[in-house]
Amino acid sequence: LSPTHQPTPQRHTSTHTQHQQQAHNQRKSPDEHCEMGFDFVALVSGGKDSVMAAMMAESYGHRCVALANLLPADVDVEELDSHMYQTVGHKAVAAYGELTGLPLFRRRIGGTSLHTELTYEVGIAAVDGDEVEDLRALLAGVVTAMPSVKAVSAGAILSDYQRLRVEAVCADLGLVSLAYLWRQPQGLMLETMCDAGV
Repeated sequence: LSPTHQPTPQRHTSTHTQHQQQAHNQRKSPDEHCEMGFDFVALVSGGKDSVMAAMMAESYGHRCVALANLLPADVDVEELDSHMYQTVGHKAVAAYGELTGLPLFRRRIGGTSLHTELTYEVGIAAVDGDEVEDLRALLAGVVTAMPSVKAVSAGAILSDYQRLRVEAVCADLGLVSLAYLWRQPQGLMLETMCDAGV
């Protein structure tokens, strides 16, 4: 996943857990950073942002060891009516695992956008049936299968709704949220993606 040209926009790492604070403070030399980086699973949607987020995480010394994807329960649905997930392109995601040689974990989305307040608390009765619980189940399965995974990359850029939910799930599972695209200038990100060949 590593780009030919290493992306340089300012990094952002969630600080919801002690591990997340460690990630935020990892402005070390390249050699130190590679030694301290996390094995991470990349959330991929089939779009460019999630791929770029994984590439940037690798450029900061983390190691992508798996891919994860949530897709509609109905295989004939291309774009799900979801507050949380982009599903256009999900039919191409299978090729990601084949092309990268990385294990690909997938789960069909059984929930819907029930709890639409900005804040989100994982696992409480009020969120039963919410689509975010599918993300938690997906990542819990990844961690069970691959205990070395300590972090998650995601392509959120501007949506607090998405970012806070990914962070809530990561905090619940003891994972670090790697959100390197968060609040980056969109023009700069587009230029970076073009330079990296995304």
